[in-house]
Amino acid sequence: MLRRSPIDPPKRQEVEAEVKRLLDMHLYKEGGHAIKKMRNENVTRMEIIYILRHGGRVPRKDQRNSDGTAWKYAFEGSTVDGRRLRVVVFVEDGRVEVVTAIDLERGIA
Repeated sequence: MLRRSPIDPPKRQEVEAEVKRLLDMHLYKEGGHAIKKMRNENVTRMEIIYILRHGGRVPRKDQRNSDGTAWKYAFEGSTVDGRRLRVVVFVEDGRVEVVTAIDLERGIA
């Protein structure tokens, strides 16, 4: 479990380890916006999972949600075929929820 703080996000290693642990347990979900973005950006679930497992967290892109009670974490990396993606997730209620997926080569957020 990640420590909760409305001011500072957990350490990079804690977030990465927790995301991988939850993925190993198949505790993964895509939110409605993420599903739409995945279709628009032609990003697959396998690519997202690959980025979450093999990419790295980008703390400067982390943000608190609108009510300040949770953090959104940004991961970036390259897919097997070299495509650069950013994946933004919540880690809440014992699961990873994908918020959005962004093709960094297209530069559309």
